[in-house]
Amino acid sequence: MDDVDRVDGGPEDSGRSAPHIETVAVHAANEPDPASGAIAQPITLSSTFERGADGGYPHGFMYSRFANPNRSALESATARLEGGVVAAAFGSGLAATHAVFQCLNPGDHAVVTRAAAS
Repeated sequence: MDDVDRVDGGPEDSGRSAPHIETVAVHAANEPDPASGAIAQPITLSSTFERGADGGYPHGFMYSRFANPNRSALESATARLEGGVVAAAFGSGLAATHAVFQCLNPGDHAVVTRAAAS
């Protein structure tokens, strides 16, 4: 099989081949749910999350618009599939575009296709 089918493009130092993209896709962000043991990520419908006695958020989630278990699983799976460390998911193209432009410094240039405005 050619290297195009491999996530990292080739064998690891251990002499074993890197997992194929299909294997990574099946297993990415699919840790068993600690509460139920479910293998597939359950859909989280809650918009707010439990607060600890200290006022913090012990599970790391405060409000679904900021972060939620489903978005975290999507970002984790995307990062693994792309061979990255982290990934960011947005609710719209405008939100993603805004985040990218917020990272630019004054004087930076952006090359954008005309299709980006439609």
